[in-house]
Amino acid sequence: MKKLPKTILTLLRDSENQKISGNYEKALALAEKALSLDPHCVEALEEIADNYLALDDIKKAENAAKFALEIDPNSYTALYVLGFIESRKNKFKEAIQFLEKANKIKSNNSEILRSLGWAYFMQNKRVKGIVVLERALNLNNNDTMIMCDLGICYVKENKPEKALSLFEKAIGLKPNDKRIIECIKIANEVKSFNKK
Repeated sequence: MKKLPKTILTLLRDSENQKISGNYEKALALAEKALSLDPHCVEALEEIADNYLALDDIKKAENAAKFALEIDPNSYTALYVLGFIESRKNKFKEAIQFLEKANKIKSNNSEILRSLGWAYFMQNKRVKGIVVLERALNLNNNDTMIMCDLGICYVKENKPEKALSLFEKAIGLKPNDKRIIECIKIANEVKSFNKK
């Protein structure tokens, strides 16, 4: 990997900080400025892809990730973004191919593992999916997205109690999260249906 000039490093650092704060438009503008200084800067393309993903602009995220991969076939971020996008399209077989490559390059990344575990589960490799999601949660035990994905898998496996314990922990971390509230409702419905 080539050494980046200080100007670009500063822009990328600021972009990352804006992204962490949830200011995706600002993060995107900074990453695009870095890319304008070096049109082949893989790190800038990765940031752009990631931010477009957060902004739900799938086509632009996909384009940036594909361009990053052309420059660096080992860009685990680009592979992750493409895997995530395939998963969103319910193309889990394709998603797994991208995500397994990303995981080989950058193992023990909870976000890659979360997406990979979900894709395995949805591809009917249910046990493997749950094991990978559990591993993701062990690496990042306060990630409510992992808790919800894993909990949903447990609901689908008809284990609502296991799911509820994950959702309860998640709601403790994010009390007003609509997704978590919906997950708790579904798990409780399955639990009461089982009692009938």
